[in-house]
Amino acid sequence: MKGTASVSPVLAADAENRFAIKGAGVAKCSAFIQAFEGRSNDAYLFAGWITGYITALNQQTPKTFDLAPWQTPEVLMFLLRDLCGRAPDQQVYRVAGGLAQILARDRLETLSEPVQIENGEHKVTLPKEVVRRVQERLKARDVYKGTPDGGYGAGTRKAIEAFQTQEKIPVTGIPDPQTLMHLMYQEKAGKPR
Repeated sequence: MKGTASVSPVLAADAENRFAIKGAGVAKCSAFIQAFEGRSNDAYLFAGWITGYITALNQQTPKTFDLAPWQTPEVLMFLLRDLCGRAPDQQVYRVAGGLAQILARDRLETLSEPVQIENGEHKVTLPKEVVRRVQERLKARDVYKGTPDGGYGAGTRKAIEAFQTQEKIPVTGIPDPQTLMHLMYQEKAGKPR
């Protein structure tokens, strides 16, 4: 991973450092948590808001192609729920700024070719650079023996299966969202590995 970009939730403001917050970002985290956990239609408003927020940051953050190269909208919602649970009285946009700081550590600086990954009925498409980073983390966990190159083959599949077994998550043999959450996010959030 190259240097970390500075991601700020405030890129422009008036003379008193104020700016208008639009949409679901103005809500309290407690309202987001209620919508998320209740699977209400309001959860879709928050999903749209967070993906739009990340898209805007992709455009405005130097040396950044994608702040969330493996995070689906569902994963972004889960990550936001995790952080909002720690600060339920904060506004969503403030907590989203903290999430952006976490995501910036693994951002893609440039476009990376997509890799189609299949194992039986399980399928996912990820940027090659993300697959390479997955291999690096699996190697650090001593379950991958190959050279991290961003390719998906039998060695990577076996390493992912071993990791999934260790983590007691469904064994799919692919870097699916649940696997990526365990491998890529937990250490960044300060959770035990």
